[in-house]
Amino acid sequence: MRILIQDPETKSFFSGDNWDVDENRATEFGNVAQAEEFCRQQNLPMALVVVRFKDASNDISYPASARDDVQLKRYSTKRLR
Repeated sequence: MRILIQDPETKSFFSGDNWDVDENRATEFGNVAQAEEFCRQQNLPMALVVVRFKDASNDISYPASARDDVQLKRYSTKRLR
């Protein structure tokens, strides 16, 4: 399982100090709570937490912050395919 942070508009992933479209270079977090806290600390207002599983049909993404949920309604925050 991989836990990542994604920009829903550009589809790029957080990678250290930058954003990268290559998911393989994305920063991985130990758990979803760490990813959510990182987004709060770094003031990433539109970030998605993305959880990737070996079986891609189980992948999920959701807003890192509940207050951003309304803004993110226009983006898919359900199971990824």
